Amino acid sequence: MSISRIGNGTTQACAACKYQRRKCAPDCILAPYFPHNRQRQFLNAHKLFGVSNITKIIKNLEPPEKEAAMNTIIFQSDARANDPVGGCYRIILELQRQIEYSKAELDLVLHQLAICRTQAAAQIQMQETNIDSSSTIGCDTSTVNADVLLNAYNPMPYHYIQAQQEQQQYMMQNNHQLQQQQQQQRRREEEEEEQQQQQGEEEEEEEEAEDVNAWVVLQDSMLHVRQQQPFVNECIIHDVKPIVEMPRERVPEIKFEPDQDFVDRRFVPSTQLVISS
Repeated sequence: MSISRIGNGTTQACAACKYQRRKCAPDCILAPYFPHNRQRQFLNAHKLFGVSNITKIIKNLEPPEKEAAMNTIIFQSDARANDPVGGCYRIILELQRQIEYSKAELDLVLHQLAICRTQAAAQIQMQETNIDSSSTIGCDTSTVNADVLLNAYNPMPYHYIQAQQEQQQYMMQNNHQLQQQQQQQRRREEEEEEQQQQQGEEEEEEEEAEDVNAWVVLQDSMLHVRQQQPFVNECIIHDVKPIVEMPRERVPEIKFEPDQDFVDRRFVPSTQLVISS
């Protein structure tokens, strides 16, 4: 961050003198770094360091060092104002993380480049063992070797083939998973259909069993009635006895004599009635 040096030739006081409510002198040490339009930056620096400490820091420094010191003071004060907890430390940690990530990426690229070079060298050795002594074969192999050397410095074909292989493997895995899911779905549907069929068969068997039981009960009741009917008829036929007529001469005459005691007791006058009369 560069700070533009603005002289104090104008009538407006710098932010430091304006905050302290004093006249801005021509040789004000803070005027070049805190002009009147940078009130917020001055307040942040004053809150973190203080005017007297800032003056002591830059008082005995050279002009280039003064500018660097004021840049750090203003940056630290703004960072602390924006992030009261982390401040500059959080920014430093984030930058370190980015550096480590970039180093890891560089190491991975170098490792892949070494693998590609090793594979290219192995291909060259295999082709050298198969080289024939004829000139035509020699020309062909030289062309092939040149292509291999170019590929050694350009690892893109290897990465392209590797990416295609990974993509094909991923697609095969997805297709396998999809087929498994479809088979599981079919098995579930078949099991549900079998369960429904079993339930229907069980219900039909229960209905048939109920019909058979009802028919058996009806037949048993009818058979029981048929078995009891001859017995009733025999009772009716054999229990009826002929009426025997007795002759009139033999019929004794029954006479009833009146009970004298009962008559006397019935017609005994009451003493109360006699007295009342």
